[in-house]
Amino acid sequence: MLYPLQGMSFCTVAEMRAAILFGAELVESHVFVFAPGESERNHDIAKYMRGLMAEKASYKKGQPEYEITKLLLNSLIGKLAEREQPNFLLAFEREAAKYGFAGAGKILASAVNLRDSLHGLPKVGSLFMPEQASEILGKARAIMAEFVAKGAYLVSTDSVIIDRSISMECKALDELRSVESDLTVELEADALFAVRTRMYFLLQRANNIRLPPSLSEPFAVDDHWAVVKVARHGLPVDKKVLAEAVLASLRAGKLLDEPLPRKQLLSAVSAVRMGLELNAEVCSERMPIMRWDDKRIRDNPRVNPWRTWTDSRPVTTAGRLTAAQEHGVIVNASRRRKRRKEARAKRQEVFEMLASNASVRAISNATGVPRSTVQDMKRKLATHIEGFLGTQGIKMPEDVEK
Repeated sequence: MLYPLQGMSFCTVAEMRAAILFGAELVESHVFVFAPGESERNHDIAKYMRGLMAEKASYKKGQPEYEITKLLLNSLIGKLAEREQPNFLLAFEREAAKYGFAGAGKILASAVNLRDSLHGLPKVGSLFMPEQASEILGKARAIMAEFVAKGAYLVSTDSVIIDRSISMECKALDELRSVESDLTVELEADALFAVRTRMYFLLQRANNIRLPPSLSEPFAVDDHWAVVKVARHGLPVDKKVLAEAVLASLRAGKLLDEPLPRKQLLSAVSAVRMGLELNAEVCSERMPIMRWDDKRIRDNPRVNPWRTWTDSRPVTTAGRLTAAQEHGVIVNASRRRKRRKEARAKRQEVFEMLASNASVRAISNATGVPRSTVQDMKRKLATHIEGFLGTQGIKMPEDVEK
């Protein structure tokens, strides 16, 4: 998912054609293609998708049948490149319960070494077809590229946010219509506040609210703005609560340092770890992550997004990635999140809970400290203990939980 302005990159043929369309010059390109036969042109997956798309079109958005059909469409594409890391914790708990040791899984989950041993090696799904998954994703990106070139502020899975004065007519839209898809106006707004791709808010002026048919009232309103669209993928916070927090932060000119209530239904593994019922509703408070995702370079990195804005641009080179490939080294190119220093009292609370053998998840839920930070503190604590024992001439056994 790296598209630098210079250097080497990888893409599908559809993306390469889109790049040439926009004036890119390809240097030392290596292209691999295949000639589709009758089985590719009339593949069973295509028949399956066309049938479900026709069925989905017969329902209204929001209906259970509509959502089920949409999930069936999306789930097959995910199966083409499915990867999973098996976790045997739930199976262990079930087996232990048979012999009267219910809750053993919770005890086991608190021991990191034992818990990690329950994670099997990553496995591929039963329909693992990475080539087909790449072709579909590449074609989707090539279509979206034309909308981006028209000046789209934001592109999501099945929608774009663009200035209302710009026409969306283009070759990509014709391709969508050829398979009975289209881009229709769902909502008009006066302002966009985007945190990242799947977390954004559309606002209308409070004195000129135009709600879509699917919305009976705004998610939040103040003297200046009304929030009429909330996209908050991966953040289990009520939309109205989050919209109120955004308006309050806009009024203050900064992100308000107040945790928001969130509700989650526990997965099977989480339920075992916490010793609760499957699908139990857990309420907690957590600070929403409202920062730039660094996928593009900001012209002014010091800008306060709650008061003003700045242009951004793509990264120039893929130097780090290219160097790693030339040396045959695989590196994690993701940027490590900066850790904020916790107050002394908060750190002391975390260390005390670590000493009582509480799990990282439980400590994070109780203190509000991010799990990654708790994990770092746990590693540091283990290192200090091991160092201290070394000064006493005691070697830490390899099989003992630090």
